[in-house]
Amino acid sequence: MRRTSSVLAAALLAGSLLAGCSGKSDEVPPVAPADLAAEISGRVAEEVGLAPEVTCPEELPAEVGASVTCTIVASEEVPAPLDVVVTVTSVDTESGVVHFEIAVDTQPTGDEGGEG
Repeated sequence: MRRTSSVLAAALLAGSLLAGCSGKSDEVPPVAPADLAAEISGRVAEEVGLAPEVTCPEELPAEVGASVTCTIVASEEVPAPLDVVVTVTSVDTESGVVHFEIAVDTQPTGDEGGEG
């Protein structure tokens, strides 16, 4: 139903994720796609009570301003796929934590095979 998509789309979230521990204090590794997808799903669940399946096509570089577009997969609760843009807001080089914001797009991705 449209209501679920609207609720998800309204969820602008902030998050952080431990990217990994490296021996270098000034270099933080990128966030793996599976870790990023799990974090997005968890953050959406905290906001709206629904933990959608999320896919991320690539890792998120640990660089301020870097972004990746992931997808909330269509399901019974989410009638059409939704894009989720994840943008790095800061990187803590001492702890290896990547801070980012998550924005759920208000329009379905169009991956349903419609004419364009």
